[in-house]
Amino acid sequence: MASHAAALNGVHNSVEAGVNSIEHGMYISDADLATMASKGIYYVPTLFVGEYVAQGRAAEGAKVWVDMIKIHEDTFRRAMKAGVKVAFGTDAGGFDWKIDPAKEFAIMVKYGMSPA
Repeated sequence: MASHAAALNGVHNSVEAGVNSIEHGMYISDADLATMASKGIYYVPTLFVGEYVAQGRAAEGAKVWVDMIKIHEDTFRRAMKAGVKVAFGTDAGGFDWKIDPAKEFAIMVKYGMSPA
Protein backbone atom coordinates (compact mmCIF):
# COMPACT_ATOMS: atom_id res chain seq x y z
CA MET A 1 0.00 0.00 0.00
CA ALA A 2 1.34 3.41 -0.98
CA SER A 3 0.34 6.55 0.86
CA HIS A 4 0.43 9.98 -0.74
CA ALA A 5 1.32 11.96 2.37
CA ALA A 6 3.12 15.26 2.50
CA ALA A 7 3.29 16.45 6.09
CA LEU A 8 3.76 15.42 9.71
CA ASN A 9 0.35 13.97 10.59
CA GLY A 10 -0.37 12.35 7.25
CA VAL A 11 3.00 10.63 7.19
CA HIS A 12 2.79 9.59 10.84
CA ASN A 13 -0.69 8.11 10.45
CA SER A 14 0.41 6.26 7.32
CA VAL A 15 3.51 4.83 8.98
CA GLU A 16 1.46 3.72 11.98
CA ALA A 17 -1.07 2.09 9.63
CA GLY A 18 1.71 -0.01 8.11
CA VAL A 19 1.98 1.28 4.57
CA ASN A 20 4.71 -0.02 2.25
CA SER A 21 5.73 3.40 0.96
CA ILE A 22 5.34 7.10 1.54
CA GLU A 23 4.97 9.14 -1.65
CA HIS A 24 6.07 12.79 -1.41
CA GLY A 25 6.77 13.05 2.33
CA MET A 26 7.83 16.67 2.14
CA TYR A 27 8.17 16.68 5.91
CA ILE A 28 8.76 13.53 7.97
CA SER A 29 9.68 13.56 11.65
CA ASP A 30 12.89 11.89 12.79
CA ALA A 31 10.84 9.37 14.80
CA ASP A 32 8.84 8.38 11.72
CA LEU A 33 12.03 8.12 9.64
CA ALA A 34 13.41 5.72 12.25
CA THR A 35 10.22 3.65 12.09
CA MET A 36 10.33 3.65 8.31
CA ALA A 37 13.93 2.42 8.35
CA SER A 38 13.21 -0.32 10.89
CA LYS A 39 10.08 -1.54 9.08
CA GLY A 40 11.53 -1.22 5.57
CA ILE A 41 8.97 1.38 4.50
CA TYR A 42 10.10 3.03 1.27
CA TYR A 43 10.30 6.78 0.76
CA VAL A 44 9.39 7.98 -2.75
CA PRO A 45 10.23 11.68 -2.45
CA THR A 46 9.13 13.01 -5.87
CA LEU A 47 11.51 15.94 -5.48
CA PHE A 48 11.25 17.25 -9.03
CA VAL A 49 7.47 17.56 -9.05
CA GLY A 50 7.70 19.34 -5.70
CA GLU A 51 10.04 21.93 -7.19
CA TYR A 52 7.95 22.20 -10.35
CA VAL A 53 4.71 22.78 -8.46
CA ALA A 54 6.40 25.19 -6.01
CA GLN A 55 7.60 27.41 -8.84
CA GLY A 56 4.12 27.59 -10.36
CA ARG A 57 2.37 28.23 -7.05
CA ALA A 58 4.94 30.86 -6.07
CA ALA A 59 4.34 32.65 -9.38
CA GLU A 60 0.65 32.75 -8.41
CA GLY A 61 1.55 34.40 -5.10
CA ALA A 62 1.82 31.38 -2.77
CA LYS A 63 5.45 31.95 -1.71
CA VAL A 64 5.25 29.31 1.07
CA TRP A 65 5.71 26.67 -1.63
CA VAL A 66 9.26 27.91 -2.21
CA ASP A 67 9.99 27.24 1.48
CA MET A 68 8.75 23.68 0.92
CA ILE A 69 11.64 23.01 -1.48
CA LYS A 70 14.16 23.48 1.35
CA ILE A 71 12.02 21.49 3.80
CA HIS A 72 11.77 18.65 1.28
CA GLU A 73 15.54 18.72 0.71
CA ASP A 74 16.14 18.53 4.46
CA THR A 75 13.71 15.62 4.81
CA PHE A 76 15.40 13.75 1.96
CA ARG A 77 18.84 14.22 3.51
CA ARG A 78 17.58 13.09 6.93
CA ALA A 79 15.89 10.05 5.37
CA MET A 80 19.14 8.95 3.76
CA LYS A 81 21.04 9.50 7.02
CA ALA A 82 18.41 7.43 8.88
CA GLY A 83 18.83 4.54 6.45
CA VAL A 84 15.37 4.77 4.91
CA LYS A 85 15.01 2.93 1.60
CA VAL A 86 14.50 5.46 -1.20
CA ALA A 87 12.66 4.55 -4.40
CA PHE A 88 12.35 6.47 -7.66
CA GLY A 89 8.99 8.03 -8.41
CA THR A 90 7.81 11.05 -10.33
CA ASP A 91 4.14 11.72 -9.58
CA ALA A 92 3.69 11.61 -13.36
CA GLY A 93 1.09 14.07 -14.53
CA GLY A 94 2.11 16.62 -11.91
CA PHE A 95 4.33 18.29 -14.51
CA ASP A 96 4.32 18.73 -18.27
CA TRP A 97 4.50 15.36 -20.06
CA LYS A 98 7.26 16.69 -22.33
CA ILE A 99 9.66 17.00 -19.36
CA ASP A 100 11.99 14.05 -18.83
CA PRO A 101 11.08 12.50 -15.44
CA ALA A 102 14.71 11.44 -15.00
CA LYS A 103 15.30 14.97 -13.67
CA GLU A 104 14.40 13.35 -10.35
CA PHE A 105 17.75 11.52 -10.35
CA ALA A 106 19.72 14.75 -10.72
CA ILE A 107 17.98 16.30 -7.73
CA MET A 108 18.55 13.18 -5.62
CA VAL A 109 22.28 13.40 -6.40
CA LYS A 110 22.31 17.15 -5.75
CA TYR A 111 20.84 16.43 -2.31
CA GLY A 112 23.52 13.89 -1.46
CA MET A 113 22.57 10.50 -2.93
CA SER A 114 25.29 8.57 -4.70
CA PRO A 115 24.92 8.56 -8.50
CA ALA A 116 25.31 4.77 -8.33
